[in-house]
Amino acid sequence: MFNGALSLIMSGRTVPSRPYGLRVLAVSQTIARIAFTKPDSHGGVPIHHYQVEVNEADSAVPKTVNSNGSQTHVVLANLKPNSTYQFRVAAVNGKGQGEHSQMEAFQTLPIQEPSPPTVQGHSGNGKNYKLVVTKQDDGGSPIQKYVVKYRIKDKEEEWMQKIAQGSKDSITMDELQWNMRYEVQITAVNKLGHSEPTFYEFTMPPKPNTIANTLFRSLGLGAVVGLGVAALLLILVITDVSCFFTKQCGLLMCITTRICGKKNGSSTKTKDAEEGKAAYLKDGSKEPIVEMRTEDEPITNHDGSSANEPNETTPLTEPEKLPLKEGNAKEALSPENIEEAVPNDVIQPKEDSSKA
Repeated sequence: MFNGALSLIMSGRTVPSRPYGLRVLAVSQTIARIAFTKPDSHGGVPIHHYQVEVNEADSAVPKTVNSNGSQTHVVLANLKPNSTYQFRVAAVNGKGQGEHSQMEAFQTLPIQEPSPPTVQGHSGNGKNYKLVVTKQDDGGSPIQKYVVKYRIKDKEEEWMQKIAQGSKDSITMDELQWNMRYEVQITAVNKLGHSEPTFYEFTMPPKPNTIANTLFRSLGLGAVVGLGVAALLLILVITDVSCFFTKQCGLLMCITTRICGKKNGSSTKTKDAEEGKAAYLKDGSKEPIVEMRTEDEPITNHDGSSANEPNETTPLTEPEKLPLKEGNAKEALSPENIEEAVPNDVIQPKEDSSKA
């Protein structure tokens, strides 16, 4: 009994009836938007979608366009300008396609000039300004080019002109003046003619007055701070090296002293004293040479042996030595005048061998 009732219900389902009330909501040169009323009966099965057949009046081959689900409006695209089209609609459910509606016709618009373009602008890099063109009605024919005219506002100057390809969506104006207001006219052109111009105004920013602004924009705050610290360190290093060589001071001198030690400084002073003595003998100066020693620096002879400290019996001064001259060289080298050193640095003439 249950199976018989189910078979009776299934046998009662069928395809939908035909839609009606076909109408054209909007039409242009290449696009038409149509609508219709859903059928009175869906055949016991929900309608899945609608199928629209459209063809030119002089063509017997239709083109099929499906609706988005069960929506009762469809957009027909890629039509020819200034042409007559006819269409009909059928509903489709789980049982199949229903009966087509009556045929309806419409006429596409002829080719005409494009509509005025819609633009938006923003500042570019440096003295440039960029205009962005949004999508527009091309009048049934592709946009071939954009003509841009611009000049400084409130000045009786000639319009500057720039032409951009119609396939581009932006136009850049170059070499503008800082802090000036400009007026612009933009016109779209297709094969039939020019559109009405679109008017636009903008103001250029003031000229950047510092190099720091450019550095901040290109490098960023962190990079600028890093460059400043590096420059400061370089100046400090150069100053410290200069003080090391000119005044023997600074951080580098302190490090050198700690590494080389105190002994190295004492040997340097001894070397300087020896060089002073050599200069004294060479120049023939009769001024006494005074050596400065620290308290803990040992007193040594020229041959490196330690010298005795002066006491009460040590003469305060040594006999004056005359510089060696070429005339009395033989006399100075004679055995009678050769002096020998005795303890306590007392210089005595050498006795004759006959007395010994």
